[in-house]
Amino acid sequence: MSCAMLTGALVGAQVALQGVPRRFITGLRDAKRYLALAVELEQWAVRQENALTQDGVEGYGRSV
Repeated sequence: MSCAMLTGALVGAQVALQGVPRRFITGLRDAKRYLALAVELEQWAVRQENALTQDGVEGYGRSV
């Protein structure tokens, strides 16, 4: 089970929420809560990347 969870986390990080099949999400208990957390995490990550870019750390966290 832990290998499947790790694989899902890594693929999810690469393809973002839009890349996760909708049926995987709707099948979760508390799906709305998890979706809200995913949106919050994405917004936080964007803010962090914007702050690093403003500080002159171009390309941080991206494949170049």
